[in-house]
Amino acid sequence: MTDYIDRPPQKADPYTVLARAFSGDAAAETEAAKLLLKGARTFIENRGVIPLERCCNFPPPTARRAWAKLERDFWLCRAGALIPAEKPWHRAVALAKEISAFQSRVLPAWRDLEAPPPSASELRSCLFFAHRADPDNLPRTPRRLSDILQAGLIATQKGKPDEINT
Repeated sequence: MTDYIDRPPQKADPYTVLARAFSGDAAAETEAAKLLLKGARTFIENRGVIPLERCCNFPPPTARRAWAKLERDFWLCRAGALIPAEKPWHRAVALAKEISAFQSRVLPAWRDLEAPPPSASELRSCLFFAHRADPDNLPRTPRRLSDILQAGLIATQKGKPDEINT
């Protein structure tokens, strides 16, 4: 099976650095700590006149929607990679069915949880985190999911010419 995404996107923006750190990337944890310390230092040096999020170079509130979508798509790509299917379209259709079942049967019981239960499957855990990242905009159609999975596949292949050409 194709490895869609095994870590959050590698952009240099602060939110992505934090997402990588939260997902357990040791290098990103060091980078995130430096980012936050630099922001706190700038905030203190300016006696709080400049908002902390600006000192940390976080994007403005309008960009937070894009971050939620990026995180949601990361988890959807992880979920898609767990579904065995011969063709990408079949994977998208199966993922749409999993999302529908998750939202109707699982999510009502998990809605107030901070994390999925330890007994949860990896697929259900990915759907939990995708929902938590962007609760009002979880795609349900195979077409939209196919677009997201394809974009995730392309993103993971960038910068890997040997793997693409083989």
